[in-house]
Amino acid sequence: MRKIPASKIGEKPSFVPLPEAHQHAFIYSQYQEPRFHFYWHYHEEIELVFVRQGDGLRYIGRSVEPSRSGELIMLGSNLPHTWGSSASQLREARWTVVQFSPARWGPTLWNLPELKILYKLFKQAECGIQFVGGNVQQIGELMESIGALAPMSFDAFAILIQIFRLLLDADRRVLNASPAPWAGPSDDPRLQFVLSLIDKQADDKLSQARLSTEVNMAPAVFSRWFKQHMGRTFQHYVNEVRIARVCARLVNSDENITTAAMASGFQNLANFNRRFLAITNLTPREFRTKAQLMLKTRPSRMVLRDGLRGWLEVV
Repeated sequence: MRKIPASKIGEKPSFVPLPEAHQHAFIYSQYQEPRFHFYWHYHEEIELVFVRQGDGLRYIGRSVEPSRSGELIMLGSNLPHTWGSSASQLREARWTVVQFSPARWGPTLWNLPELKILYKLFKQAECGIQFVGGNVQQIGELMESIGALAPMSFDAFAILIQIFRLLLDADRRVLNASPAPWAGPSDDPRLQFVLSLIDKQADDKLSQARLSTEVNMAPAVFSRWFKQHMGRTFQHYVNEVRIARVCARLVNSDENITTAAMASGFQNLANFNRRFLAITNLTPREFRTKAQLMLKTRPSRMVLRDGLRGWLEVV
């Protein structure tokens, strides 16, 4: 199992180079950690992630959703992403990652008619893809099986081709309505620092004024800077994170709605109800009823996603 190196948020830029991917057809990693570590980052390589175990929140582009064990995600080139979970998570997180760059396999290859359908899938991944349905578990097990083979071997590459074949047949849903309007988050380490603070402290009192002071910006400058990089205002982003956490609590427990709202950072019930309705187009009670019904009939389809107007939709 590969260990995630310990580091302080803000010490490194959010772009992550993967030099191994320049030398091989793909790179393979397995992780086993007490929890998902929030690290908002991007890289040139396409990434396929299978979460064997671990629950929390998944951030991909503008999409903020509850994440669950058994999910399979494909991330396009330069798509910002991270997973996060609280320190109180009961089960450790275990996940497998395959990263590759089709461009390095050569443009001639992708001009072949037999491969155009696969290249189309890779282009779709620019918005982020969640694969759903019966063969997700099979694909995840195939990904994990690569770890038992000789590194960088043809046998491992043959498994990857088999995975691609199954991905083409799998049902999928797109996580963002359009590609992120930036090539990736800024290399400015202040953005990484701010997003990490929001992730850690969204359940508590958070103010734009305090965070602007943390990064030594005037509040008005911070407001413009944050919206430029994240595509929404600071408060709207915080509300989306909080609402996603409330949704996760409503889906995964019988917790009282008011308790879930207050535990997720809302100080006023009337304000919470307004924000919940604006972001999900449902009341909290309607959301819970719909979520429970969907979990009984098609559990992998109960999702929140970034909508065309920039907020989260329930589908």
